[in-house]
Amino acid sequence: MYAGRKKVIFGAYIAALLAGYFSPIMIYIPDPLDKYCHFLGFGTIGLLASYCSANRTQWAVYGALGLMLAIVGEFVQIAIPNRDFELSDMLANALGLALGLTAYSGARWAARSARLVFTNVRLLRQIQRELEAGSDLASACQKVGISDSMYYLWRKRYRYSPI
Repeated sequence: MYAGRKKVIFGAYIAALLAGYFSPIMIYIPDPLDKYCHFLGFGTIGLLASYCSANRTQWAVYGALGLMLAIVGEFVQIAIPNRDFELSDMLANALGLALGLTAYSGARWAARSARLVFTNVRLLRQIQRELEAGSDLASACQKVGISDSMYYLWRKRYRYSPI
């Protein structure tokens, strides 16, 4: 998805959350369900922030802004009629944000790692075919673009043994 569109979606969600978060009109939600709503709301912020971030710096900035919103938002509610400050809401906000940030980032890291393993094993197989065709190890490694030491490291790491 286009990077600007991601940020528009993220900004729209933050605006909608702020509109409900700081509104003096309060919809009564029973206490345990209220904490789940805080957790899910800020968990969604964490997911969207992680989805929109292009690098670790943006991820950290979005996370810090979300945490600031989670903490300051509860303190601001002291001044809003029909609203009250609750430390447990702040905790639910922070936990939801942390889970959202790490869940998407962890999934993205796992997918990237799986792609790297697949690519590296594919290169090991290509070197093995070159060796079976009669090439020496140095020229086979040079042909796929890795060093001899990298070949041995990958072979050990991926437990790849030539047939």
